[in-house]
Amino acid sequence: MKFFALDDFGKGVALTLIAATCFGVHPILAALIYQHGGDVTSVNLARVVAIYIGTAFLLWRRGYPVLPARADFLKTFLPLGLTSFLVITFYMAALTMIEASLAVVIVFTYPMLIAALTYLFNRGEFSPVLLLCLLTGFAGVALVVGRSPGDISWPGVLLAFGAACACAANFFVSARVMESHHPLSLAAFMALAAAPMVFGLGLVIGMHWPVDAAGWAMLLTLAAICFAGMIGIVTGIKLLGALRFSIIMKFEPLVTLMTAWAVLGETLGGLQLLGAALLIGALFLVDKKPALPPV
Repeated sequence: MKFFALDDFGKGVALTLIAATCFGVHPILAALIYQHGGDVTSVNLARVVAIYIGTAFLLWRRGYPVLPARADFLKTFLPLGLTSFLVITFYMAALTMIEASLAVVIVFTYPMLIAALTYLFNRGEFSPVLLLCLLTGFAGVALVVGRSPGDISWPGVLLAFGAACACAANFFVSARVMESHHPLSLAAFMALAAAPMVFGLGLVIGMHWPVDAAGWAMLLTLAAICFAGMIGIVTGIKLLGALRFSIIMKFEPLVTLMTAWAVLGETLGGLQLLGAALLIGALFLVDKKPALPPV
């Protein structure tokens, strides 16, 4: 039981790495579930329901309310749920059109979008370091995407970039309320708000569940790791602080790239690997503030 002998810093690092691994593996599991009959809405519904039930139980055990006040829900958590719904819907839909390794590189442009928009909204000036990070990161994305037009689904690329934009919007909404709400409450109520949107989309376009035991096992695993990842994030922010947590979470796209190679057989060419390295390097420098990931 060496984990429990760690100090707070060691526990924070371990839990944040667990969170990065859980959310890094998540798109790979989703791609596999699609092969067993599942679809975007069933994957996302399993995700938000698991996160809400798990975090609501922990809130109840600690004496916190498991439902938000009506006014707070409409003003705060409904916008959070909407941006979260857009993120997971666009991201998971992109996985049906493009490889997971390409999707994750595009989605993880969101910290650079956050940095750029923060400076624009605050009417600040671009520092040389920030400008270099933005140029390096987007150049990296261009290298990864830069395949011949016949080899890539541009609607999938647009969906992945839409997920990045929605993730940036989610950050700006959540940043306003992180200090006034318990992180578990944020995670729970964001999932609660997103759940009916996911279910409603399923009613409109149809919802397909796995057709065999292997698919159901992977769906249940996905739900469990999303809940575990969220707990790792909530605890990691508390134990490590903003900067250290943010740096360690940058390993998430690396986990996705490595898992896509090992499980799905996806590969990137030399220039695309260079592009991924440029993007991830820029991420370690550009983003200094944490935020709960959209559920």
